[in-house]
Amino acid sequence: QGIRLLECTNHSPVTAVAWSPTGKYLASGSPLDTALMIWDVESETCTPLRRSGGISLLRWSPDGSKLFAASSESIFRVWETRWWSCEKWSRLKSSCKSACWSPDGKILLFSLRNDPSLYFLYFKDGKLGSSGEVATNLASLQRFEFGNGVTVGGNISNLSWETTGSRLAVTFSNNDNDNGEESKSEVIVTFLTTLEPNFRISLCGFVRGETDETPDLIDFHNSKISGTLLSVCWSSGYMSFIPFYLDDSRQIRRTGAMNSSIASRSAVKNNITLYSNIEQR
Repeated sequence: QGIRLLECTNHSPVTAVAWSPTGKYLASGSPLDTALMIWDVESETCTPLRRSGGISLLRWSPDGSKLFAASSESIFRVWETRWWSCEKWSRLKSSCKSACWSPDGKILLFSLRNDPSLYFLYFKDGKLGSSGEVATNLASLQRFEFGNGVTVGGNISNLSWETTGSRLAVTFSNNDNDNGEESKSEVIVTFLTTLEPNFRISLCGFVRGETDETPDLIDFHNSKISGTLLSVCWSSGYMSFIPFYLDDSRQIRRTGAMNSSIASRSAVKNNITLYSNIEQR
């Protein structure tokens, strides 16, 4: 059918986009535009949401009911997509670096720039106004040497949660160069997650590329084989498709420390579960 060009005056440069799960709508944002644009792709028309400010990151929930929009400042909003009202979170340590939704749209995970902590919001029944407007610090994923020269953890760069809610992939970066440039970790850390009866996360394993390769982008998607594929774009320009299989007999253990950090070698080796303090009823 050819290429469709969606244009709006003063809405540039566009640096963040997100499709609705149905593909009917496209959200777009620009750091220089005070409006978040919601496009009806079929009619090629857009509706501006004026309370958003400059947008740096967009994530639509898998059920389509909510849209996460982060600004280049220390602010983000969560919009409900029926009447387009929103909740605002501010007073963050820094701007949002990455975010992802649980498959049911009730849990939002996010990270901040220059911060090794993983935060989450829980929306009871998936509705706005039920999160308590307080973000919980789920875990501190500080940098440490795991062994054999492998460095794990640091500032969280990318998050991807696969569609069954059983696996989470995380990449890291650190602003530790003398010239202030961001250096990326060569390791992708994977976690096992469970949503019910409580939200839990525990260390699963690591993924590495070839020598001197670092992951630039990661994303889970469904596969025709029995499992899930993790797509990885590497700094070398190559792309990998990594299959994941879940053994039903392997259950996340119900013993461990509340809000533990994987920075401890003993915690990593013993696969201690990181518990949230939110109970789903």
